[in-house]
Amino acid sequence: MTRLIMKPVHWNPEGYRGPAGHRASDGYPAKWGFGHEEWNNADGMEFVRDGVQYRAFHTEPAGRSADDEEGNAVVFMYASHGREQKLVGVAARATDLTDRDAERARVRRKLPIKSHFNDVLRLLQAGRLPVRNEARLTKRWKGDEPYLPRWICPSDCFLWLDNPVVLNPMEIRKTGKFFTMFSGYTALKYNEAYLIMDAIPKKLRKPAWYRIREAIGGSLAGLLADLDAIKKDRTVDKTTRKQLIDARCGQGRFRRDVMKRWGAACAVTGCTVVDALRASHILSWRDSSNRQRLDPNNGLLLVASIDALFDKALISFGNDGTMLVAPSLSRSDRKILAIPRSLRKPIARQQRTYLASHRNRFAHKSEPEPKP
Repeated sequence: MTRLIMKPVHWNPEGYRGPAGHRASDGYPAKWGFGHEEWNNADGMEFVRDGVQYRAFHTEPAGRSADDEEGNAVVFMYASHGREQKLVGVAARATDLTDRDAERARVRRKLPIKSHFNDVLRLLQAGRLPVRNEARLTKRWKGDEPYLPRWICPSDCFLWLDNPVVLNPMEIRKTGKFFTMFSGYTALKYNEAYLIMDAIPKKLRKPAWYRIREAIGGSLAGLLADLDAIKKDRTVDKTTRKQLIDARCGQGRFRRDVMKRWGAACAVTGCTVVDALRASHILSWRDSSNRQRLDPNNGLLLVASIDALFDKALISFGNDGTMLVAPSLSRSDRKILAIPRSLRKPIARQQRTYLASHRNRFAHKSEPEPKP
């Protein structure tokens, strides 16, 4: 089960590429004048493991959980500044290295953590730290070093915001303020995690945003969160609520209408095994209004394997029905899946807007991360 965590970090007005000398009111940064999270967006914090590029980052510990497995966490990092609390970064498929001493040591050897102390010394020499004794500061750094870094995640699942996003604690968690103690953390519900992701303006949504959003919940977790939101929505009547629940579960009128439109056969393969067919939303459930969720024009009837690819934006379709395939799908995988294949019928005019939105999601997900 995915662990969703909110962690407070020290505010850095210079993009978290090194310590900025911002004064804190409590905790480690107040005593020493910096926090190890201030290098979260610095150059050199990436490394390769088993052919995959990873990024190391830091927060204070986030407690222990029975769900602490490799790559199972999504970490939302926010900083308090003035009267605002701002989202500064998100990491998905993250692994907590707190109790993984050997792995943490291997990762540390690949990173320029020792050289980061030079950044701290520059602040000391400029008189911008509360501590004045270099020997004392050196001892503190050497004591911290064995516990660094705290986290790692795949680089393509790491999103650092050049412009931090102001969060609304009341809207997200019905509270006046998130934790400010660096040792604290908040375990989020799925709907709360989605609210935070959706608070990030579209202009800041790099390819990692789409990967993180998908990593937040598996199919079951996402389904349960959506059903809970429907049941709590007092703006819809009982009939519409029932239709929405059925549609989210792939049943009811929405499924019947999509089945009818495609002649009870997969829109791509022509498969007619009813139990293997999914009434898939083109514009994702979370991005749709209630009207769009029930609109059969927002649906494609797809066999399960094709539906999974479409749902994850690994494939999409042009207005002429041509299948678009993500570069990440290898030639051998394409052969196994027997793709690309075009839609069997022309696309209705009413479906084109929905497909344009899906292609936009496909393009973002297929786009490589820009080099720093």
